[in-house]
Amino acid sequence: MDKTAILKKLFAEIEQRTGFSEEKIRNNTAGFAHGPIIDARNEVWGRLHFEFGWSKYALQIEFGRDQRVVRNGLAKWSNKQASAA
Repeated sequence: MDKTAILKKLFAEIEQRTGFSEEKIRNNTAGFAHGPIIDARNEVWGRLHFEFGWSKYALQIEFGRDQRVVRNGLAKWSNKQASAA
């Protein structure tokens, strides 16, 4: 599956469950920087990284985020998955 198809599929799954569009999940504005939108964004990053093998650097480039932000998002998603298991 190519990059575009992976992103389209993943964003559609998450939007159906959370109600957040791809635009809102990708948005960098402060209004979308808290709560459930961050959980949705971390899920996108976590699934891309752990299920599809995307590197942290690829996530930084795709989403225009700092290395620290991506690293912390992946850690939060991973911890949430571990506690849910």
